[in-house]
Amino acid sequence: MTDMAGVYESLERYEEALEFYGRALTARRKVLGEEHARVGATMYIVAGVYNTQGRHEDALELYGRALAVQQNAVGEAHPDVVDTLHKMASVYDDQELHDQALESYRRALAAQQNALGGVQAVHTDIADTMLNMAVIYEKRTGISTS
Repeated sequence: MTDMAGVYESLERYEEALEFYGRALTARRKVLGEEHARVGATMYIVAGVYNTQGRHEDALELYGRALAVQQNAVGEAHPDVVDTLHKMASVYDDQELHDQALESYRRALAAQQNALGGVQAVHTDIADTMLNMAVIYEKRTGISTS
């Protein structure tokens, strides 16, 4: 079902994609249980479609639910959790909700540092998160971080 949904999504036929993703989500919940990682992954995908459609509130709500499932299923420092936090930050940023975007990036940064060895960890993913935070600070304050 998700393959068919992906085809519709790539064709920008979002309502049909959402129908198939919804069916896949229902099946996964029934078979795997509400707290399974694949349920969270499907919620994440649906949230992305909502965001593409400009349904930012729906996207944020579902990203939040996906995040909770992911944290329970795979742990706080898992790359899927970090990716969801990044997506949430991006949606907040698109709406110029800079404080919320920064909070999502802070949570992502903490998870990355936890996974990669603490606050002294050096990794390109950490650098990317810090860069995204700097861009938000610049937007919020109007002061260039360059």
